[in-house]
Amino acid sequence: MRISIRTLLLFGFGGLTLVGIGIILSLGFVTATRNTFSLYAQMSKDFIDTISDEVEAEFNLVQTQGEWMRQAFESGRIQVDDYNALEDFLDGSMAATPAVMGTVLVTDDKRQRRFARQFPHLVLSNVPEKEYDREWKVQFQSAQKAAWSQPVWIEELQETVLNLRTPLTLPDGRRAMIIQVVTVSKLSEILGSLDFEFDSSPFILYGSEYVLAHPKMHADPALRDQAIPLPRVADYSDPILAKFETRQPLDGMSKPRGPNDKRVELRQSKNQKDENVIFVNDQNYEVSIVDVDSQNEQEYVFIHRVINGYSDRPIVVGAYFNNQSTNREIRRLIGSFAVSLGVLVITVGGALFIGRRVGRPIMQLAAAAQKLRDGHLNDVPHVNPSRILELRAAAKAFNAMLNGLREQERMRNLFGKMVPRRVAEQMLNSPAGLAPQSATATVLFCDIKDFTALSEMSQPVEIIDILNAYFTKMVSIIEAHNGIITQFQGDAILAVFNVPLPDEKHAENAIRAALEMLEAVRTETFCGKKLACRIGVNTGPLVAGNVGADSRMNYTVHGDAVNTASRLEQLNKDHGTVLLVSETTQDLAQMPDLTEIGSVTLRGKQKPVRIYTNAPQERT
Repeated sequence: MRISIRTLLLFGFGGLTLVGIGIILSLGFVTATRNTFSLYAQMSKDFIDTISDEVEAEFNLVQTQGEWMRQAFESGRIQVDDYNALEDFLDGSMAATPAVMGTVLVTDDKRQRRFARQFPHLVLSNVPEKEYDREWKVQFQSAQKAAWSQPVWIEELQETVLNLRTPLTLPDGRRAMIIQVVTVSKLSEILGSLDFEFDSSPFILYGSEYVLAHPKMHADPALRDQAIPLPRVADYSDPILAKFETRQPLDGMSKPRGPNDKRVELRQSKNQKDENVIFVNDQNYEVSIVDVDSQNEQEYVFIHRVINGYSDRPIVVGAYFNNQSTNREIRRLIGSFAVSLGVLVITVGGALFIGRRVGRPIMQLAAAAQKLRDGHLNDVPHVNPSRILELRAAAKAFNAMLNGLREQERMRNLFGKMVPRRVAEQMLNSPAGLAPQSATATVLFCDIKDFTALSEMSQPVEIIDILNAYFTKMVSIIEAHNGIITQFQGDAILAVFNVPLPDEKHAENAIRAALEMLEAVRTETFCGKKLACRIGVNTGPLVAGNVGADSRMNYTVHGDAVNTASRLEQLNKDHGTVLLVSETTQDLAQMPDLTEIGSVTLRGKQKPVRIYTNAPQERT
């Protein structure tokens, strides 16, 4: 059974929409709420992963840079006592690690070298004796690998920082330590730069007692005297985060307190096929709930994970969101169902209208394609453009294809098989074709030296490949100098300049093309073979035009100027040259690169002809 596109759009588009919206209206409230809550929790979990990835990326970059600096010092590539080179090295290393605010290099001779982003110059100083005995002496003896230390307050920066300490041994045997300083405000900037679709507040904790980063966290000088200069979670200005330590883990499904309770469903399950459940008690995540206001049933869900290896304590990365905020999503869902009823009515009427508008241009396109398939190229009409973008693009593409086929048909009838490109362009621009013309032009004749011997030593297929590679290079040079190829005669090339299109510098362009061809043959190989060629160039009157049968034409040139160029090419054998240029060409070109070598009387000529060649000569 065949149906029209109008019927298909009406019953297919309209009918399927009707059925689809009906199913949504009947089953939506059963599943949409559950899926919305699960999606909410899943997106929160993904948000934690994003924060973790950003934080780990910053720390890993610092560690990688520290290891690179260690290798540079231990290999002796950077000398710690070459202060100018050291300053440039530390400045460059910090450019690659934006999170690092300063770098300190301490050696066991109690000398330290400091470079800060805020003060970009090297500062040299001695380590106090008591500080050295209390801290550095033990580290120089025991430290074997890079390690992060606990947060400290840096008075110059007025900030709390983390620092990565990388031990090393200098080439002269001294022990040293690289200290890279990372401000905790950089972590807060990372949190502030992240966008989350739902209302959620991210945080990073140092252990479980101190706040390491928060979107609204700022450096507080009052913390400088604390052993750990970070705000305590319980005293932090965020009242929700301050209750983090009172959280209750959700090991089972949270049970609703009443018909209006819309809490997120988070539970541990052994049913791995249940895609509507968020699995929270795995190796990486913990989900918990904090009751902020029992009377108003304000609960906040916390999702966090622990990352290790970037401090002397575990770093907790997490976020929390208001459990009641999901009610907004339910209201949006109810509104969408109401809108769906209105869309249902509009859709059925719109399907019929669209079917008619879409069907008309498609049928026109099908009719035109049918005529084209039947071979009636000249009778195929252009397809009218549609206001529908895709159908308009299809009509435009069909019309362009039709024009291209007609143009190809015209080219086949006009050109036969192959003609030079510039000849083809002039013939396309002239409806009457290319008329014969008499003109003074420059002819270039080129032949491969010892081609017969090469042919005897090579396979036929190899000879074709060599010629194709050679002709490709030579043709590109000739056409670049406004010449055209009129014939390939075995291994020879016949090119002409100044026809069919005029060129005031045709003599000069022909000589320059010849010199470039000789240079290409001298410096390049063609399918692995070194070739040599001889060239003759002559300027004189000739006749150019299409010659051949009615069914097959070839654009070529005839005249004494052509014969003279061919004989000059052959005369190279007698003079041991690779290029001979007639006086008529040199008088026009006035090329300083050419040298006169005498006068010769060519076969068929009564008057001697002065000839020129390039210098130095390449002897045959």
